[in-house]
Amino acid sequence: MRFCILGPIQLVDGTGSAVNLPQKVSQLLALLLLRTGQVVELSQLVDELWEEAPPPGAELTTRKYAYELRRALLRSGVDAALETRAPGYLLRADPSDIDAVQFERLHWRVREHLLGGEPKQAAQLCQQALAMWRGHPMADVTAGPLLRGHAARLAEVRTFLLQDRITAALELGCHREALSELRRLVEVYPLDEWFHAQLIYALDLCGRRADALEAYQRVRRLLDDDLGVEPSVELQRLQHDVLTGARRRPFRIVPEREVPVLFRPALLAS
Repeated sequence: MRFCILGPIQLVDGTGSAVNLPQKVSQLLALLLLRTGQVVELSQLVDELWEEAPPPGAELTTRKYAYELRRALLRSGVDAALETRAPGYLLRADPSDIDAVQFERLHWRVREHLLGGEPKQAAQLCQQALAMWRGHPMADVTAGPLLRGHAARLAEVRTFLLQDRITAALELGCHREALSELRRLVEVYPLDEWFHAQLIYALDLCGRRADALEAYQRVRRLLDDDLGVEPSVELQRLQHDVLTGARRRPFRIVPEREVPVLFRPALLAS
């Protein structure tokens, strides 16, 4: 990868070394990368860099940052170019060189393998995608409104991949192996009923009904204490299944025909 934003922002040159960029230039690069092939208006760049408090001459300063970025790209030998296009700038770069784009492409491939009944391939791609995650996206800059939105979306994709990895493991019959990861995930995402449901289901598959029922009571207390709500109908049905010996997978993934293509950004098409 030449452009890395899944963690601190990095521009990697032809020798594999990271190019040092000032924070505002890195922030500018990140936004242009996430809109590769599109014109980003100068006013949007100013809003991203300073939000509601741009300094005097903010547009001129932004143009200077763009000039610094253009020089850095030329010096790095990366196959990318920053063009001035009214009313702003356009970055031309190979999407395969951008880690965030590859991350999301892998997510869609994982989902396709799961829906196609190929959990082993899905699990392998999950590992590949999750290994790209170096920390919170664009962690080394103070993100403005646009980058905060992109960072939130990427974090959501990572959560989907974590779910898909568990789904693949359970489809492969690796419910015992999945337990430790599920224990970790319910701590990291304490209010996510999906992870709790998979933990309860995996415990039941291991013949640990008492532990499964205790896991249900734990999430029930957590939801009541934090939100004042009862577990979802799906979780309540799962408790009933554990009590009666029925074993149905909770929260199955959505069939492909119900996933609108419009949710796939154009950069992910190839």
